[in-house]
Amino acid sequence: MLKRFNRTSSPTVPSVLSESAAYRQPIVSAIPAEQLTDLDRLADVVEFDAGSQVTLDGALGTTCYFVLDGRLDVVRDGETVADVTPGWFAGEMSMRTNQRRNATIRAAEPTRAYRLGRGQFETLLATAPAIRAHVDATMAVRTAG
Repeated sequence: MLKRFNRTSSPTVPSVLSESAAYRQPIVSAIPAEQLTDLDRLADVVEFDAGSQVTLDGALGTTCYFVLDGRLDVVRDGETVADVTPGWFAGEMSMRTNQRRNATIRAAEPTRAYRLGRGQFETLLATAPAIRAHVDATMAVRTAG
């Protein structure tokens, strides 16, 4: 018996992401396009000037960021302890653990990022397993030291 299948077009990576430095990172380009489309659909694009404070140590975590272009510095006790470059998340730890932020994040240079509120972040993790794995890997690296 001959069956006919509807042909659907493959999802494409949103232009805001495909034209960013983040998409050139192997860990991001390996994420299926439909999951990257979910990220783009759920998030807002924000821009930070160099020196802008993105999060504050001790504050409740209500947002997290996925860096598209630029760089964020993670600052504890006045010292930069890490940086967040294109293709990586920032602020995800307090979102996942429901604890207060353990560092201040500042833009080290002009930075463009996706911003996700708690609901959007939880939806993304529930519907995009490759992105969830990327967030888990990010957290594992950070908690290891």
